[in-house]
Amino acid sequence: MSDISAQNVPGLEAQKVRRALHDLSNLFTGILVHAGLLARALGPEHPLHFHALEVCDGGERGAALVREACDGLTAAEQHGCANG
Repeated sequence: MSDISAQNVPGLEAQKVRRALHDLSNLFTGILVHAGLLARALGPEHPLHFHALEVCDGGERGAALVREACDGLTAAEQHGCANG
């Protein structure tokens, strides 16, 4: 996500980005929780267990990208880059 520079996101736009990132984080949390519950309920012998774990892995990667974007936005704001 480092391609998206928070330096170009002034005040109100930074708030919109932060809100969208928060919403994405919530979505990934739901995906991770439910996929994890599904994987546990299926058990390792079930033929779909692997697929539930793949959803967990994808959710973890997505959540990591959101955290990276949040960190980049926060860092830019701390340096005064997103203040217009």
